[in-house]
Amino acid sequence: MRAIGLSLLLLLLAAPAARAQTVVIDPGHGGSDPGAVGCGLEEEDVVLDIARRTRDLLRADGVDAILTREDDRSVGLSARASFANSRGASRFVSIHANANAGTPATGTETFVYTSASSTSRTMGQQVQDEMIAAWGLRNRGLKSANFAVLRLTSMPAALSETGFINRCDPDAALLGSASARQEMAVAHYRAILRSLGRTPGDPGPAPEPEPEPEPEPEPSG
Repeated sequence: MRAIGLSLLLLLLAAPAARAQTVVIDPGHGGSDPGAVGCGLEEEDVVLDIARRTRDLLRADGVDAILTREDDRSVGLSARASFANSRGASRFVSIHANANAGTPATGTETFVYTSASSTSRTMGQQVQDEMIAAWGLRNRGLKSANFAVLRLTSMPAALSETGFINRCDPDAALLGSASARQEMAVAHYRAILRSLGRTPGDPGPAPEPEPEPEPEPEPSG
């Protein structure tokens, strides 16, 4: 009996560790706020696609990945943070595209909170490194900012600026490409898994959609 009781205790202690870790992916802007606009693209659209792809990659690897918005809708900044906090998320990553006034800039950068934890800073650097490896744009580095979604979240958090949507070549050309957005999703997937202490695999490109079947010919006569 004593041995059985000890076994049950060990199983109970191990159970929390066996649960999937929760990661919240935050596609920036949405709804009445399109975000940055340029070169025929809107930030809200391209980052939602990257976020969905990142979520799917993480889920395929056993991570409980959820989005702050699943479609084109308005979500407040504090609501995004509250969403992550209420779900006890292990990590929070907000995905954005950049823009500037004047001559269009280029490059990729990542932000963490001004008084971020060492875990947040490490994850932010991992996100930055993986994005640079994916697209090879100018490395604008890891930076600090007092962004609400970084300040109000209670877990390690980072905000990625994938590229400048008003720089048509090369940044916006990448943002507008489905295959390049898949590469950026893989970059976020790899960085998040590394932050969770796991070794990412190579998910490869997204599967091509199934071709539509040819219509049956109409009978003659």
